Amino acid sequence: MTRKITGSAKPHKLKNEEKIKIIFAGLKEDVPGVKRLIIRSKVLDENLINDIYLLKDINQEEKIKKEEKKKKKKEKRNLNLKKKESMN
Repeated sequence: MTRKITGSAKPHKLKNEEKIKIIFAGLKEDVPGVKRLIIRSKVLDENLINDIYLLKDINQEEKIKKEEKKKKKKEKRNLNLKKKESMN
């Protein structure tokens, strides 16, 4: 069973007794500048190889992290400004 998940990656739902072994994980660059994470796994309890392709835009994830950092810096700066104002 092979699934390709594009856009937002959805997690593979497992039964409790299933154990997964990752066979391959790597980055693939289909479109120049857009790197995607691909994970191929095998379900150990059954004789079934389950290929899961998680196509996730890593660049977008990095952008989100940068935006969060900027927000934190802004909040910290605002707090410092409020402290200075309250001291005066």
